[in-house]
Amino acid sequence: MAAGFNWCPPLALIEAFGGKEIFVKLCEERIENSVLREMDFKNLVKAVEKSAYDYRKFIKAKL
Repeated sequence: MAAGFNWCPPLALIEAFGGKEIFVKLCEERIENSVLREMDFKNLVKAVEKSAYDYRKFIKAKL
């Protein structure tokens, strides 16, 4: 996705938010617990591997 469309890969967003631990905290603060349990969120996040991309070049800010 990043190479073809110049988008930040979804898994790289986890790194952009500060890594797995911070990403989990953000999700737990903002998403209902019932939804997180239904998708088995904690085990899902455990399986995420670190992105091989340097995500910074795919995140573009607009002024």
